[in-house]
Amino acid sequence: MRNLNVPKLKLRSCSLNSICVGTRGEGKSTLALYLANQSHTAIVVFDPRGMFDGHIVYSAGELEEALDQEDYLDGQPIVYRFDHGDANQAFEEMARVLFPPQFTRGGFALIVDEAGDLQSSQSINLELRRAIAQHPTQGEMRVHMIQTSHRISEFNGKTKTCLDYIYQFRTNNPRDHQALVDFTDDPAIVEVVRELPPHHLVRYEFKRREDGGPQWEVWNDPGAWFAPIEVIPVEVRPSTGAIQ
Repeated sequence: MRNLNVPKLKLRSCSLNSICVGTRGEGKSTLALYLANQSHTAIVVFDPRGMFDGHIVYSAGELEEALDQEDYLDGQPIVYRFDHGDANQAFEEMARVLFPPQFTRGGFALIVDEAGDLQSSQSINLELRRAIAQHPTQGEMRVHMIQTSHRISEFNGKTKTCLDYIYQFRTNNPRDHQALVDFTDDPAIVEVVRELPPHHLVRYEFKRREDGGPQWEVWNDPGAWFAPIEVIPVEVRPSTGAIQ
């Protein structure tokens, strides 16, 4: 096991699928934003709880406009919220902009906050499934998918089969321990995860290491990335329309 103080990531040049898993207050949303910034300038956040600050949009049309204007170049993410309908409907509307037929748009990181609302062990939102499995994977068009959830047991098998990285905070839930073993096939991780201090985490990489060592390491300096996210009140207003 390796302990890292200030993580300096060497992310792959191809596609990335990551999940950040932890209870409220551990820092999974902050970590997701940190990871997104490591791989892309353009960042979009699916924000069902109104937790992220940035360029707030409420419709497919507003999202399209923000992307076309490259609003993200000021260092702030484009944050997609919704004030009507449910999470599945809102995600599908957003996904039609980000992942059009033939995947002609790319070159961004997408944070899907509270991804457990879009899937379970038995089912998954079809647009999320398509994005995870088929998003652009090479060059300037590549996409980094980052999902967050309170529990690893909430993730669907399609997420599991496409994963590159797991970022797991402390958990004492037996179902999540079993799910972690199912995902990694490494029971030794469970003992470490049980004892993690607040804001510390285990990072698991699915690609096998060339030196044959463990595929996971502990990030033990949250000061390198952690900052509490202030809840941003959701402004309730009518939708302004969709893409023409």
